[in-house]
Amino acid sequence: MYATLQTPPASTPVSLAETKVHLRVEVPDDDTLITGYIEAATGIAEEFLRRRLVEQTWRFYLDAFPANGSSILVPASPLASISGFTYKDPETGADTTVTASDYSVEAPSGPNPARGKIVLAFEKEWPTAREEPNAVKFDAVVGYGAASEVPAAIRSAILLLVGNLYANRESVVTGTIASKLPMSAEFLLSPFRMFEFK
Repeated sequence: MYATLQTPPASTPVSLAETKVHLRVEVPDDDTLITGYIEAATGIAEEFLRRRLVEQTWRFYLDAFPANGSSILVPASPLASISGFTYKDPETGADTTVTASDYSVEAPSGPNPARGKIVLAFEKEWPTAREEPNAVKFDAVVGYGAASEVPAAIRSAILLLVGNLYANRESVVTGTIASKLPMSAEFLLSPFRMFEFK
């Protein structure tokens, strides 16, 4: 399964204005630099958490439906909804919509939700898709919602990450010990981190 971004988030989890307050920056000289750091810090947080923060839409592709009526685990979290669930007809190759009554969507909510999944309805079977790459696809709306709905601890961690990037503009700073993630930011993010289980 792989994914492509269809609708990017409308904003970052923290705004330029609130970040400048955090940094105690009052002049516009570094606005472009700080904006870049906000985007970088958001990416760092999302990768560490294995979650998406502000609402966005991703398209996921599978080569086939799961065997034995298994559920489809949506890799991105938190899951809000599923749309555009289609497969290639085995005869014509045309995109065909999966019947809505044949499945349900489990989208756990809360600040630290489990991964969502698409579950086959009782006594239903997945249709047969054409045997070719990316024969099944669906769009998943993921994220906590608007920037204001992202948990406060995550937003605070992003501000700390931006502060670290703004204060240390080189990869190595004399007299410090290099670390992948500032400890204070990691403490704030860790309760929300999604772990992979084999």
